[in-house]
Amino acid sequence: MRVYRLIGYTSALTLLLIGMGDVSAFVNVPALILVAGFAHWGFLASAGSQTGTALTVALSPDERAESDLQTGLQALLTARYAALVGGLVSFIAGLVTMLRHVDDPSALGAGMATALLGVLYAVFLAYFLLLPLQAGIETHAMPAHGAEAVQPENGLDMAVLVIGSLLTVASFVIMLNSLNNT
Repeated sequence: MRVYRLIGYTSALTLLLIGMGDVSAFVNVPALILVAGFAHWGFLASAGSQTGTALTVALSPDERAESDLQTGLQALLTARYAALVGGLVSFIAGLVTMLRHVDDPSALGAGMATALLGVLYAVFLAYFLLLPLQAGIETHAMPAHGAEAVQPENGLDMAVLVIGSLLTVASFVIMLNSLNNT
């Protein structure tokens, strides 16, 4: 099963990099720090003193005790939601940067990059990396084993996507207004 997971990650990442073209345009350190920092905090805050166990279970859920599976599952779920919140915080930080420079259209790019790439990083981390790891644990933590599987669908997922879409439109409106006023 790990071989198939590795093949899936490798092929998806390869296709993503091919589709991006110039990868350097998709690198924004402030957005990456915010999203990764929130995800890291979520994982550690959820797992607490059992962080080592949660990390081991996340990477290899085979043959684990039910309590360990639940610890790893909850840590990944919290990290996924924290990554999405980090994307939202990155978006707001980028939007504030854009608003600070609204009089200078040439300075809007850095803020917009932080805003949009933060959302991209959050979606990538939450749904490309953490959700498959969470699903891998859930297959081992089925009720038949005495553990209760956590549902990956939550209103937070939809709220983040809707709010992210609305804020994206708002940032483009700000940029267009700034360009029209010059």
